Amino acid sequence: MYLATLRRYFKKSWLGIPLGVWLIAGIALALKVTFLMTYQNGRFLKEVVRASDGHHYYALAKNMLTGKGYVLWNHPSSYRPPLYPLILVLSFFTFDYSIVAVRFIQTVLSAVTCLMMYILGKESVNERIGFLSALFTMLYFRFTFWSIYILTETLYIFLSVLTITFLISALKGTSRFRFFMTGILWGITFLCRPEFGGFLVFVLGYMALREGILTKAFMQRASLLVIGTLIAIAPWAIRNALVHHAFILGTTTFGTQLYGGNSPYTTGGTDGWASVGVDYDFPPGIKPNRMPEVECQSILVKEALQYIRENPGRIVRIWPRKLLNFYRIYPSTASLRHKIFMGFQDGFLYVFTLIGTVVAFRRYPLARLFFLYGVFYTILITLLISELRYRFYITPFWIVLAAVGFDAVSGLFRKKKKARANTSSFHVMTANEAVEISR
Repeated sequence: MYLATLRRYFKKSWLGIPLGVWLIAGIALALKVTFLMTYQNGRFLKEVVRASDGHHYYALAKNMLTGKGYVLWNHPSSYRPPLYPLILVLSFFTFDYSIVAVRFIQTVLSAVTCLMMYILGKESVNERIGFLSALFTMLYFRFTFWSIYILTETLYIFLSVLTITFLISALKGTSRFRFFMTGILWGITFLCRPEFGGFLVFVLGYMALREGILTKAFMQRASLLVIGTLIAIAPWAIRNALVHHAFILGTTTFGTQLYGGNSPYTTGGTDGWASVGVDYDFPPGIKPNRMPEVECQSILVKEALQYIRENPGRIVRIWPRKLLNFYRIYPSTASLRHKIFMGFQDGFLYVFTLIGTVVAFRRYPLARLFFLYGVFYTILITLLISELRYRFYITPFWIVLAAVGFDAVSGLFRKKKKARANTSSFHVMTANEAVEISR
């Protein structure tokens, strides 16, 4: 009785989200704050940036606040996308350049992502999958781990989940305006991590197959989606044209990534969280921080393409290592305890994601988008440099598929249990009837 009462209570909603999901988000926030305050004896409570990319974002935000503009390495830059530095500007202005404040803000945003995962699962499949998605997101440790670093990870995860949720809602409805708003969100997410723009090609292909490439509905929806995206990106692209006198939609790091994945120094990435070492070595005389960005990236792109043409065999041989380092369960630098923990988490995720993908292709057409997102990133890392960290970006969508897989497997057990109960009831009833007859 008490369990049924509790279940009914948690099904009550606030702002359209069940109280049970709010409880999950609250527990997630408590866990993340505890981790921030206790990890490595409070090391992340110090006003120090702990990641190399984080120093770039910090410098960009500080230069904007001090009136120097979007400047890195003492010159106007497009090396990093603008959204995350702008968020840092707001935080630094409010909390006096506090790095710790940014970390606390990101822990809150990471907890809010649990709420978004519920909506994503519910919109793409059903409410039960939404609940499981929120629960698995709370339990997945790497969301907590990356939320304390001054990096785009936490913001990008939130925005990508939000954008795909809007897309699914638009695909389910009839409003064309939703596609335009989804495009705006797509452009904003692009300004956090430009590779997200590449997934738009996959989405347009999915829509074309779903609705027919020559249909009026597809033409209108696709146009509004693309127009919204371009409107959001336009201010940044115009600024880049004025600064660099070149057409740059995203950033000036493409050459660095392409050369890092296709050069004499390429190893296929490392088996740690990120690729460090020889993969990021450059040709003699090329120093990205000491020469014009557009010129540097142009040289690196040409060098990479030339290396691919001249060494196709080596590029193909490196692909398996790239895939291994992208999909590996844990970094080799992890302790045995962490290997067991992360191995269990990602092992669980992998198994049920595979099952969920099969189920999604049979029953839930909209959830197929999550599989496509994984395919997109897999192709991307085989072309560029491979880092375990990049798999983090597809994890939320894998979690929804894992929830589908877990629900399907548990459903089989529920059916078997129900069948056994029915069989048992049948035999008991028959025996009672026999007694009555004998009397």
